[in-house]
Amino acid sequence: MAQVPPTARTVLMGDMNFRCELSTHTEDKASGGAEWKAAMKLITAQQHEALFTQYDRLQSLLLNSDAPVPSPSSPLRGYRDAMGDYYRATNVLPLPTFKFKMNTSDREYSPKRCPGWPDRVLFKNFGSCAGALLQFRTAPQITFSDHTPIVCTLSVDTTSATFL
Repeated sequence: MAQVPPTARTVLMGDMNFRCELSTHTEDKASGGAEWKAAMKLITAQQHEALFTQYDRLQSLLLNSDAPVPSPSSPLRGYRDAMGDYYRATNVLPLPTFKFKMNTSDREYSPKRCPGWPDRVLFKNFGSCAGALLQFRTAPQITFSDHTPIVCTLSVDTTSATFL
């Protein structure tokens, strides 16, 4: 296995398919089921932060030391979630970015899946390299997908970068 240079950075981005999990019961996950209704209740009450901090699977895996992942050998070990970092730094969290009815101007959530944030940007700094999150936002005006796109700006010191 190749050694990671001490000045390397890694950025993973895309639909990572991590979901909010409010229930482990299969029947609650049915279209328009109890899980969707509970999530919509939080969103409607403008309490989507609770949906993120308590039920988002990726946050649970990255921040909960009791979680089975990331274990010391996990590929996610040491990665930071741009949206989670932005929320903790600014106390601003976008509404869930999935699952919407497509091509609608009002961006109505579809009852087919529990609303959540499956599209993510994860980044990891190695050794002495510098990298910081500058901006995180969504683009809700783009409606041709059932996802709202996310945009992230990272500052990366490239003076000592290693490009693979």
